Amino acid sequence: MDLRTQSDGPLLTVRLSDDVLPDVAADTEVDQAITRVLAESGATRLLLDFSDVNMFNSLGIAALIQVHKHCRVAGVAMAVCELSDDVAKVFRVTALHRLLAVHGTAAEARAALESGAAP
Repeated sequence: MDLRTQSDGPLLTVRLSDDVLPDVAADTEVDQAITRVLAESGATRLLLDFSDVNMFNSLGIAALIQVHKHCRVAGVAMAVCELSDDVAKVFRVTALHRLLAVHGTAAEARAALESGAAP
């Protein structure tokens, strides 16, 4: 799996897309790939950019929750941004917006992570 990442000091940005989110055959690959890249980078902040995600299903939700759990245990602040209307609806229906720090833009999410406002 090829994740698009950008490391900027303590901040690791992972830009997700429909083609890297899990399907039935690969339901744990995404969370494992993200946590591996996070550990290798040594970052203390993780930003998941959803700007290229149009569809988000239960397997994606499960992967996202696993990444969140890993971040909590590792002491890594995590935020998500750039949700499409459809993905934002999934976040609201499943209450993911209450669990995760959700921001409209990548700039807003970066600012929140840098200020310590994101959990």
